[in-house]
Amino acid sequence: MQNLTFVEGDGGVATMTYQWQGRTFSSSYRPAAAAGCYEFREQSFTTDGGVRTGTYCGQ
Repeated sequence: MQNLTFVEGDGGVATMTYQWQGRTFSSSYRPAAAAGCYEFREQSFTTDGGVRTGTYCGQ
């Protein structure tokens, strides 16, 4: 893994970007409309570059 960066932006958005075998991937999350929930977006080497999204809520 190379060039790992983590950026926290406005509104609670957080993004991690990195390079693996010459390709760039990222994962990000932000607060969702429902309290205690976050919206996630992942594009990684484990998904072969495919994008996965979802909303996850804590207990």
